[in-house]
Amino acid sequence: MQGPLEKRAPTTSGVKTKRNEQHREVRRERTAWRRRRRRRRRRRRRRRRRRRRRRRRRRRRRKRRRRRRRRRRRRRRRRRRRRRSVGRRGRCCVEKGAMQGA
Repeated sequence: MQGPLEKRAPTTSGVKTKRNEQHREVRRERTAWRRRRRRRRRRRRRRRRRRRRRRRRRRRRRKRRRRRRRRRRRRRRRRRRRRRSVGRRGRCCVEKGAMQGA
């Protein structure tokens, strides 16, 4: 049974190298398409940005206010939960220690 096993190793390695080469070619093609599309989009975006900037500034101000409120609430809740969990663990540990000692 050693013959077929020895033959399998080089064939699998050859297949892997072929797959890697094909994958590299596919990546190069994708990057080339993306670069072409980005160049076209940049020209269009420069024209549209002047119109969208006013709208985006209004939306960003609203989103920033909401995010700040949510972050403050989350931080307060996390701090309270941590304090309670630590207190409960401390009481349980003290009770267990007293029972074990007695």
